[in-house]
Amino acid sequence: MKRRVVGERIVAAIIDAIIVGIIVAGFSFVAALVTGYGSEIMNIFSEATTGTGTTTEFMTANQINFTIASTIIEFIIGWIFFVHIPYKMNGQTLGKKLMKIRAINEFGENPSYKQHIIRAIQNWSIYLSLPIVFLLLVNVFLGGILAVIVGLVSTPLVIVSIILLLAREDGKGLHDLVAHTNVVHATVNIEDEFIKKTTRMADWAEVDYVQQDSNDANEKEDDWDKY
Repeated sequence: MKRRVVGERIVAAIIDAIIVGIIVAGFSFVAALVTGYGSEIMNIFSEATTGTGTTTEFMTANQINFTIASTIIEFIIGWIFFVHIPYKMNGQTLGKKLMKIRAINEFGENPSYKQHIIRAIQNWSIYLSLPIVFLLLVNVFLGGILAVIVGLVSTPLVIVSIILLLAREDGKGLHDLVAHTNVVHATVNIEDEFIKKTTRMADWAEVDYVQQDSNDANEKEDDWDKY
């Protein structure tokens, strides 16, 4: 059974990233307007171009509100797109559906909701960032530093997953190994493949058994010849 679908997975990931990026950007734009951070950015840009900038704050109140709002937006959209939709669509995101591939668990079935949560490596950083950004309401500097650290840690994990996906014979990334899942062609019938594999193993076992019986019989004849 062909399980290695690296090229299709990469293209599907790019498609998903573009779709999610557009959606997140749209909602973040609205969040910037609602929190007032959009106007603040325009003022900062205007002051920078005219040389009259005087802002020295690490993060303003509007920026804190926008950061929290945009992080929540990313979390919700990421959860829907990379967890809920694949769970409801038999292991497929929109990108995977277009590339005709799907995620499966170790039994060849649609992964559980928990497995979809774990294997959504795109969400790993946001899982950690969501509680951390609320520290901004308590300590702006500490919350900002921790958020940066989370970003620096999560990025290498994604890179490691891509390297494993390219290097491993079974095409599993880090998130597949952690979640005990894999990605295969959507047209693959896991049950039929399992039956075929089991049948081949039974045939091999039967041949080996017959060969063993033949060897035993020859050994017995040799023993009688000795007498």
